[in-house]
Amino acid sequence: MPYKDSLPYPKKQLHPPMQLFFMSGKGAQGFEGLFFSLNQGTIKQIPKEKEILMKVIICLDERGGRLFNGRRQASDRNVLRDMMRETGVLKKDGSLLTPEQAAEQHRLLLISPFSEKLFEESDWSAYVRVLEDPLKEAEAAASAGKQGTEPVVFVEDEDLAAHVGSMDHLLIYRWKRVYPYDSLLEISLDDFKLQKESRLAGFSHDMVYKELYVKKEASK
Repeated sequence: MPYKDSLPYPKKQLHPPMQLFFMSGKGAQGFEGLFFSLNQGTIKQIPKEKEILMKVIICLDERGGRLFNGRRQASDRNVLRDMMRETGVLKKDGSLLTPEQAAEQHRLLLISPFSEKLFEESDWSAYVRVLEDPLKEAEAAASAGKQGTEPVVFVEDEDLAAHVGSMDHLLIYRWKRVYPYDSLLEISLDDFKLQKESRLAGFSHDMVYKELYVKKEASK
């Protein structure tokens, strides 16, 4: 007689199946693990949680120029408005978070003192956070898991080279013009994949090209 018939097994299971959980990896940020179900003898892989890094926004001209003589090449009020969509301050339906809600939800755009006046003269001064080193602050917040949303940093005069490892998205607003410049984008786009390209009607520009790049490691 087979062993399975030699014992009077109950028709209903009195206890839930036992599961063992094995965890390895980085803990709260980017954890991964296995579930092992004893009653089914199966192993289930828990997908690795995507690590929250940061999105960097930058404006360039057609040749990749950033600045000239320590000044920005151009600006456009419609581009500033679109940045608020990127942070989630401005919703798709046109509704707007209050500054208090934006702060509580970590949706303020991080900027340096260089960009402060640009936003003071706009409708969005209450929706930015001015920091001496916004890239460093965004890195620290993301790595510590202090916020559930991706920090968004607008960069004009900061050096991106030292922070490229902490970026998973790079958003370029490209002026379809050629301006004088003496500062270029200092990182290579070879490490990024162009995910989406669109056009934005400008206010002082007929058209602004919007290019969203994703870090190749993050896009896999």
